[in-house]
Amino acid sequence: ALTSAIVIAFAWCIILFWTYQNQSCLPPYSKK
Repeated sequence: ALTSAIVIAFAWCIILFWTYQNQSCLPPYSKK
């Protein structure tokens, strides 16, 4: 249960930031 939640969160993070700027899992305001 916990492991699947972590995997889902990680996958969601990858999808979001692949869509935004093809960067690693960081918020846009943390981008240098």
